[in-house]
Amino acid sequence: MKRSTKTKKNAPAKKKIRAAETSPSKVESENEKSESSEDEEEMEVYKDDGILLNDSDVKSWEEKQKYLLDDSELENLNAKYSLRSSKVVQNKLVRLFQRQKVPETVDEGVESLLASDNDFPSTVSDLEKSFQLPKVVSENWLKLSQANKTGVVDSAVYFKLCEALQQQASVYYTDQNYLQQSSEIRLAYCARILNHLLKSRAVLQRNDQKIKLLENSDEEVNDVKDRGLVQPKVLILSPFRSKAFEIVNTLISLLQNEKKMEVAFKKRFKDDFGSSEEDVEKMEKKPEDYRMLFSRHTDEHFRIGISLAQGKMRLYSQFYKSDIIIASPLGLRTAIGEMGEAHYEYDFLSSVEIFVVDHADVFMMQNWEHVLHIMKHLHLQPKDSHDVDFSRVFDYCLDGQSKHYCQNLVFTGVDLPSISTLQTKYCSNRNGLVSFNDSKLEGTVCGVIKQLPLGFHRLNTFQLKFSDVPDTRFKFFLDYISKAQQQPGTVVYIPQYYDFVRIKNHMRRQVKSAAGPAFGYISEYSDSKTVGKARRNFLIQKFPILLYSERYHFYHRPNIKGIKHIVFYDLPTHPHFFSELCNMMSGADVNMSVSAIYSKFDSKKLDHVVGTARARNLLQSNKSFFMLVTGKS
Repeated sequence: MKRSTKTKKNAPAKKKIRAAETSPSKVESENEKSESSEDEEEMEVYKDDGILLNDSDVKSWEEKQKYLLDDSELENLNAKYSLRSSKVVQNKLVRLFQRQKVPETVDEGVESLLASDNDFPSTVSDLEKSFQLPKVVSENWLKLSQANKTGVVDSAVYFKLCEALQQQASVYYTDQNYLQQSSEIRLAYCARILNHLLKSRAVLQRNDQKIKLLENSDEEVNDVKDRGLVQPKVLILSPFRSKAFEIVNTLISLLQNEKKMEVAFKKRFKDDFGSSEEDVEKMEKKPEDYRMLFSRHTDEHFRIGISLAQGKMRLYSQFYKSDIIIASPLGLRTAIGEMGEAHYEYDFLSSVEIFVVDHADVFMMQNWEHVLHIMKHLHLQPKDSHDVDFSRVFDYCLDGQSKHYCQNLVFTGVDLPSISTLQTKYCSNRNGLVSFNDSKLEGTVCGVIKQLPLGFHRLNTFQLKFSDVPDTRFKFFLDYISKAQQQPGTVVYIPQYYDFVRIKNHMRRQVKSAAGPAFGYISEYSDSKTVGKARRNFLIQKFPILLYSERYHFYHRPNIKGIKHIVFYDLPTHPHFFSELCNMMSGADVNMSVSAIYSKFDSKKLDHVVGTARARNLLQSNKSFFMLVTGKS
């Protein structure tokens, strides 16, 4: 599968590199003195450009000479290979000399270097040099990456992701196989978090020592800026306790060295976040992605603070004494509160420097309003001082510009407009945004085993606003379902709960007035008794129509029996649900049908369901109805 990487960044002006005209044999080391002013000037040229060549790197000066390019040649290479600056080209060529590999042409040299740069480092020293990581983090990262490597993440994509993380750029990563990739991705962003925290703590300690020495010598202390308005620097949103448990274990594993690191309250944490009461036999019958997501502790209401010290990690620390906060959207929203309530506190979010949203597509199934509530309270100016030394606070924090220095990392298995809004609307990182997404999708319809006619009905919304789509969709559905009343075994799949309530209330009124058929319904709020009754009556066709909520399917993934017709009121949020429901259908193929309603605003969902190429035709064609046939012909 092809992957596209889009970078949005205000790149600095390109710095041109001047080629030297004399042999580099005259260039000496920094500690040696040059014999002439010309040699000194030439050495400065090499030092400024980051070029220090030795004759031993290649066979002769003539071989080197062709790689010291003039301005026009550098600009041509820069345009050809889409590099950020011409200096990158020159530096890559120098690295080629250091490896004692001299290709025939400049193009061949640059291409080989770019290809090698896409490989994830295989040694600790290369990992340290590539991402400027502490040695202990590099060693553990390499061990864990080799142990956890699944092969699902492309090596080149993984390297580019790690590179973007360490360059402090915001990242929007979406992949339909993200659930299988999550362990490798988690390792990458945890290494980035620890790199940031350890270096920040080193700066604080160094400045503390410096200030102490200056105070003892009665010298004036110059401005020292090394902290935010509050201590928490990292915020991680995770959907379940089990996922938070994995994140904390990854952080601990990356910090472990020969001397075992002390972790306070580790046993309590294991009891609270690592316990499991799952039914093994029941889980074995579920799909693989369900088992990966819902194994172990699936509580959605939690929050925990973590503080780091020299060789120590303290769990359950108070928020204002924590370096890292890991929480679910629900848990953090209850900690923040609402304006007008007795408890309304958001100061601990004012100086967040790394914000991670892991499994963002799962939050769509929980309550997306909680995520937006948190986003609105990030980087607000605090109401209290919290005993901070304002003389050492960054100027941008005092000016209310902290959001421009925050790295937002969003990881999701589904690319949806609501999720991408976290970056397009709320991300203001001065280091830019790097987006990883699938450039070409095959579509989950390819996973439908049965030979089924799939009808896609496009709403006539070209002249309507987005706010008019719900009413247009509802009117279209009423006309369509009135024709389908003579078709027993019809499941109406409804992603949004407010649509579910609207349709259920309408059909209840129809039943009371004897104008509509009997129906059953299953939603995330239905108890087991209601669900059992609805499924039983649907199977024996006492209820010809079954209203089915997407959230119920997400949390339970049952196998509904007796399905002969499916109506997708809206395309599924998780595209693999489309093929999963189609494969539940039973009966003669000729008597089964699938219908889906979509509009021009559903382009992202349509890409995932029918594939990128087919989606383009379904959106751009003048027709309003399209038929696809799945399965073997």
